This record gives sequence, C-alpha cells and structure tokens, in this order.
Amino acid sequence: MKLATPVSELLANGMNWVSYTPEPLVRFIGVSELLGAVGLVVPAATRIQPRLTTWAAGGLVTVMVLAAFTHLTHREAAMVPVNVVLGGLAAFVAWGRSVKAPAPAAGAVTTGSTPCSTRCASAGPRPRARRSPRSDVSRAIPGVWR
Repeated sequence: MKLATPVSELLANGMNWVSYTPEPLVRFIGVSELLGAVGLVVPAATRIQPRLTTWAAGGLVTVMVLAAFTHLTHREAAMVPVNVVLGGLAAFVAWGRSVKAPAPAAGAVTTGSTPCSTRCASAGPRPRARRSPRSDVSRAIPGVWR
C-alpha cells in the first residue's frame, strides 16, 4: 500500500503521518514492510535458509517499534495499538522460529525435533544389529537353511 499508492491517497485514507514524512521515506517503509512479509513466509515455506524468517520478523518488530515511537511523538496515540499488535505478532514469529520450533533447512534429515547430525554426533557409535535366530541356527548346524 505504501509502496505504490500516491501520498495524497494515503493521506485521504487516514495515514496522517505521510503529511510530514518525506515521500522517499514512505516508499522505503513500504519496501521494508513488503520484504519483511515475504521474508516471514518464503524461507520457512521453501526450507531455503529458514533462519531468515527470524531475521525478517526481527526487522518487522523494529519497524513497528519505530512506527509506535513516531506516532507517540506526533500525538497520534490512537495508532499505537495497531503497531503493538503487529509488532507482537512479529515478535512471536521470531521467538517461535528461533527457540520453540526452528524450521529445518532443505535436505536436513531429522528425527523428532533434533537434527540427525546433532543427535548422532552426541549419541556415540551405533549399537550392532542383533542377528536373527535363523542365522544362528544355520551356523550351528551345517547344511540347514542354506
């Protein structure tokens, strides 16, 4: 919306802050929000560099904190709850993707929630497979089940 809509139309839609903000900054904020939204979805969905989702969410939290600060300094406190809710959702995604449920990268072999490389390296050598009774009998008695 802030990226392509004319500033006069944004002002008519109730975004009073665009009246005292330079147009290049309004467009930059639009680009930042769009890239942040794409960064929330694409890395985790494609499993290509999923840690970027955490960084995108952190960037959106920063944008929302700065937006709330701007609204408060210009006595537009009615707009702050929107920033708090959106920033809180972005913070929840950042926490969830970094601590609670990190998305594994593409091609990562996992068992449960621990990547195999981490689990296998700390578990030590694998125990030897137990032989079936049939192979034990065939060794003990020559000519049986061969």
